Amino acid sequence: MALLLALFSVVCSWGHSLLALKIERSPELPKGSETTAYLEELDIQSREQFIVTSYHKAIENLSEVIGEKKKYIAIAYEELTMSAWFFLVLFQLSP
Repeated sequence: MALLLALFSVVCSWGHSLLALKIERSPELPKGSETTAYLEELDIQSREQFIVTSYHKAIENLSEVIGEKKKYIAIAYEELTMSAWFFLVLFQLSP
């Protein structure tokens, strides 16, 4: 039983680690020739405001994504710890 629990914990930890590494919705700043043309049409103050607003939106989105990844890393660490305990129990009980 301890072996099954240990293996299950390792598999779950592996899955949560992969979820933490997955790049799904990565926030990006506006880019491309359309954005460049749009910025060239604006006056300096409007251009700076557009850049600052875009930067803040990207940082807010990135903070959310990082928060999710931190959650998956923490879960994976807990599962690895549990699997180590289960393996310890298994080896203590085996003759």
